[in-house]
Amino acid sequence: MNEALARAEIVLRAACGPRLRTQVSMAPLTTFRIGGPAALYLEPESDADLAAVSAALAQAEIPVV
Repeated sequence: MNEALARAEIVLRAACGPRLRTQVSMAPLTTFRIGGPAALYLEPESDADLAAVSAALAQAEIPVV
């Protein structure tokens, strides 16, 4: 995991705890059953979770498209 993802994981782990998962296969979650592992995976349950994701991306300087 690169430094930016490690910083994002720290922020998200503090906000979301064990609900944040790493290396989750995306294939079972897609219609065509394709996709590799997601470095960080979170199913947001609230607006606060979405705010935590936004903060993690900003602090880790991960671009959003």
